Amino acid sequence: QAFAHDVRRCLMQAMEDTIPTDTACPDVKTAAYASHPDCYVAAGFCALPLPDWLTILATIRPTDTSFREIVKTAMACL
Repeated sequence: QAFAHDVRRCLMQAMEDTIPTDTACPDVKTAAYASHPDCYVAAGFCALPLPDWLTILATIRPTDTSFREIVKTAMACL
C-alpha cells in the first residue's frame, strides 16, 4: 500500500511539473506513461519482493504501457 501511495503521488507530481496545461491529449498520455519508470523506481519498486512485482505486473494491461517503459524500469533495478 505504501508503494502504491508513493507511486500515485509521484505520477501526479510528474504530470504537474512536466506537462503544460495546453498539451494535446495524446501528448499528455505519452508524457504521463513516460514518467512511470522513474516513479516506480523512486517509490521503491526495485526493493519489493518478487511476489509484489508479479502482483503489480498483473495489474498492467498491455495497452496501458509500452514494453520500453517496462524494460526501463527493470534496467533501473539492475
